[in-house]
Amino acid sequence: MAPQSTESAQADRVIMVVGVDFTDASEYALRLATNLLRSAGPRAELHLVHVTVPPYRPAAHGGDGPAFVPSESPDSVRNRLLAAYFRSGHDVTASVIPHARVGDATREIADLAREVNADLIVIGAHKRKGLARALHRSTYARIVRMAP
Repeated sequence: MAPQSTESAQADRVIMVVGVDFTDASEYALRLATNLLRSAGPRAELHLVHVTVPPYRPAAHGGDGPAFVPSESPDSVRNRLLAAYFRSGHDVTASVIPHARVGDATREIADLAREVNADLIVIGAHKRKGLARALHRSTYARIVRMAP
């Protein structure tokens, strides 16, 4: 039997990006993604991403402007992502890769999806009304426009 070409090997691999902000909505999105991956087989990849807005404070000792002050270490975020995955009732065989990013959530999720050549992006929806709902819908629309 001839070895699979890289193109055909990629064709049977399913790659999913899940945005996780540790709310009930993102836990639901994670459970949904896990359910979708059940049929994907052992070559599935699940990329969990948490994006934080960079906190700033004046630089110490008279520096040249604001300095980045992480509110939580990337390792801590990755551990929380894996804990959320295990709480989701996972029973699929997939590679689970946690990502901690800082910046605009829309851009970071779309960039990660592009970097890993994702087949699907899953994000949760919060129950909102009025202006908050309209603004949240625009987040979805921006991800759709920016994502590959």
